[in-house]
Order: sequence, then C-alpha cells, then structure tokens
Amino acid sequence: MGNACVQALADAMDLGSLLQEVRDRHGEFELLAHWTQGEFHHDVVLRIHRFAPLPGPVLVVSTNCNGGVKEVLCFGEVPDRYALWHHRCPEVPEFSGALPPIAAQARTSHYFDPCE
Repeated sequence: MGNACVQALADAMDLGSLLQEVRDRHGEFELLAHWTQGEFHHDVVLRIHRFAPLPGPVLVVSTNCNGGVKEVLCFGEVPDRYALWHHRCPEVPEFSGALPPIAAQARTSHYFDPCE
C-alpha cells in the first residue's frame, strides 16, 4: 500500500506543510471534511483535482491535536467516517461500515494505534 508520493506528503510532518506540498505538487484542492474523534485525533479529507501521480483523488490526513501528521490514506472515493474508524478499530461496536479500497497509506513517527 506504499506510494512514494503519499509518503512524501506524510513526510511534511505537519498539516500546514502538507497542505503547501499538495498545492505545490497538485495545485488546487477541495476541503471536503474535518472530522474529530475525541480531543486528540483529526481527519482532514481532501479532494485533489490534479491528483496524478497519486493513486487516487481523495486524501484522508490524520493528525494529532497539534496538527502533526500521523497518517495519510489515499482513496478513489470519499470514505464514510465511521467505516474508516471501523477499519481502524474493528472491535469497537459504535463503528461500522464498509471502507472503499485504500489505494495507498503512509504513516509517520506521530502515528500510534488509536484503539490502544
């Protein structure tokens, strides 16, 4: 599931720098959603208009409360928020749904298992 372009975005390490990388590499993007889960987890959902060479047009950028990038997921379509959390924490009964295929994934040193 690795992809050098997705990893390069994750390597920006903070949301502001990642968004600038997206602008520099791909031009305009659309902010589709900002989901929070508790105090310490944010998912920022972006649609990239000129996404090549990314494997899909939708990015989910997971950050900590300080904007540190934990993970970048790339999809062909926008995932459902609770399907994404079901994928992350399948044992939690509050989360359910089917996740579209993950085209690419990159994690940083900020990542930790959200179910622990």
